[in-house]
Amino acid sequence: MGSLGGDISSLFINPAGLGLYKSRELVITPGMGFNNNHNDFRGTEAGSGLTRFQLGTCGFVWGKPGQTPSSAWKGGAWSLAVTKLADYNNHSYYQGLNNYSSYSEQYAEEASQSGKSIDDILNDPNYAFGTSLALDTYLVDTFSTAGGLQFMGLPELLLAKNISLLQQKTVDSKGGLSEVALGYGAAYKEKLYIGGNLGFPIIYANSTTTFTESASSPDPAGQFASSQLVENRITKGYGVYLRLGAIYKPDNNIRLGLALTSPSLIGITDSRSDTMVTNTGSYAGLRTAGSTTFLGGQDASVNYNVHTPWKALVSASYMFNAVEDVRQQRGFVTADLEYIRYPGTSFHAASGEGDNSAENAYHAALNGAIKQLYKGALNVKVGGELKLNTFLARAGVGLYGNPYQASTDLKAGKTVLSAGLGYRNFGLFVDLTYAYSIQKDVDFPYLLADKDNTYANLDNRRGSLLLTFGLKF
Repeated sequence: MGSLGGDISSLFINPAGLGLYKSRELVITPGMGFNNNHNDFRGTEAGSGLTRFQLGTCGFVWGKPGQTPSSAWKGGAWSLAVTKLADYNNHSYYQGLNNYSSYSEQYAEEASQSGKSIDDILNDPNYAFGTSLALDTYLVDTFSTAGGLQFMGLPELLLAKNISLLQQKTVDSKGGLSEVALGYGAAYKEKLYIGGNLGFPIIYANSTTTFTESASSPDPAGQFASSQLVENRITKGYGVYLRLGAIYKPDNNIRLGLALTSPSLIGITDSRSDTMVTNTGSYAGLRTAGSTTFLGGQDASVNYNVHTPWKALVSASYMFNAVEDVRQQRGFVTADLEYIRYPGTSFHAASGEGDNSAENAYHAALNGAIKQLYKGALNVKVGGELKLNTFLARAGVGLYGNPYQASTDLKAGKTVLSAGLGYRNFGLFVDLTYAYSIQKDVDFPYLLADKDNTYANLDNRRGSLLLTFGLKF
């Protein structure tokens, strides 16, 4: 949609496309989402999935022709609409045997690096998520070694006995990233179309992550059987961005488009509570600890700001039989090339939160890691439509590039295949579209400083069936 225009989705891609409107339009798009995950962790494959109702682009366009026939400005249109940019509804699962590391080691590392005693850590709310839980449930304790007293995880003793650990991770999530936009597009001499919009991203994510680590065979010492960490997190956020675009028609058949999207400034609120249950057998029995215990009985809540990357889009379309009477048009082919500068993502303390040197240092380190890990990526989208009187058929493909640096072994990307049928007659239109996406990514269940980190390869297959109803008047 970067150079086509004349569709409400132009508002979210290139608002100059609104300038092609000469009438009003109302659109609603219900649909269904089908999630299937095929994940691989340390050579073990696992499948999971979820089906949910979803809502696509909905809104209205208020267009009108130019005021006078002699005016160079041939009309314009306002639009207010909402769409969903990302759907977080999913059930993801993976498991595998690990004879190399334990998730308890991350907490032993943090306890050791703190230079604090166990009591001091338990009384410090900065360790409420993870390390205090591990110490309170005796997943991690101090042991006498040749180098002196040392923090160690009980599962490490099993690894030393060549007993592998069965590790399992489940993520149940819901919510999404939606966007409300208000935009305007205008036509100049029916050759140049310009437009802009203000967008307001809205984030809501509610996830429960469960990580379980257990002995693959009984511990000869009877000191460790299993440990489970359950993380509950709710993320809410609101933001704003600006998008500007233009479409130029060298002749009736060719359209060229350009759109620039500013970084979004999004204010985020994270609420989180964790619970750990560890069965240490004869060592300390079955122990349970919650993060609220170390936070005065309250769930943790933190506010911060996120700056998303800027984006640039160039596009070209060729129209078949591009006459003014849309009933005589025969279709088009189109292509978009989009660049997203992922290293531009950054996190900052929320305004009004005061000067917190520890928080600022954390954000500085996080932003530095983003710049080292990520790179800019190109997304390519190609499609076409064939019009047969009042019926239409269309198909397309989108290729989304790997955002990770070439120097890493992390591979990611996304391919979207879509096809649809449409009907248009007497100002009424109905479109049925099916989009099938294949997305590859990686997931680290935990991170260690002194070992290579293990990760799962994620393969998400998502189908979206959308039915659009529209009325021109």
